[in-house]
Amino acid sequence: MSPALSFSAFSSFSQLLSFPISTWLLIFASLIIAGFAHFLVTSIVLLFHSYNGTKKFHGPLAHWLKGHIHRATFDGNGLKFHVECATQYKTAYPLWFGPLRSALVLCHPDTIKTVLSSHAPKEEFVYSLIVPFTGNSLTIVNGKRWLQMRKLLTPAFHAEILKPYTKLFQESTSTLLDKWSRHPEGMECFHDIGLMALDSTLKCAFSFNSNCQTNVEPGYIYKKCD
Repeated sequence: MSPALSFSAFSSFSQLLSFPISTWLLIFASLIIAGFAHFLVTSIVLLFHSYNGTKKFHGPLAHWLKGHIHRATFDGNGLKFHVECATQYKTAYPLWFGPLRSALVLCHPDTIKTVLSSHAPKEEFVYSLIVPFTGNSLTIVNGKRWLQMRKLLTPAFHAEILKPYTKLFQESTSTLLDKWSRHPEGMECFHDIGLMALDSTLKCAFSFNSNCQTNVEPGYIYKKCD
């Protein structure tokens, strides 16, 4: 940078510092008001969008501030809450994440089928929560990417192709339910369901009956995940 340019920049900066305190306070207050106005307008738009998208569906009463967050927890109480809602509202019910954002929980195969068979844009906030678990899968992506993935997967998972494997899935599920019936006091779902998935995969993909649901040491799935 040339000396002339450096002096010009220094002079401009000096002029800014020479403004009176009242001018700086006015600028600061203007920025605060503009930020608050932006927040207010964004919140109103978000609230209108959330309400308009779920107003035709009945659901549990939401807290004015917390929504359903205090009830839809990630434990047994949260699962009980969702089971009660699915039993009462049958097809779908709204779920509020605080006072501004909501989502529609689908709990019937017919309503879920309608969404999964559609390439309409998906709600970014809710779907972003499950991206770390599923990646950019068919249930997440939109538009042309969704259509391309669906065309690739549909032939492989056609009902007629999967029909011969139904019996194998039923056998694996029966083994799981029989194991759970021997422990009515409680069970660890993640490990057992993981073993059922492994059992089904080995039977269907490799025609191998491993009996892994009954003959594997406790914590096997956890060790493989680690």
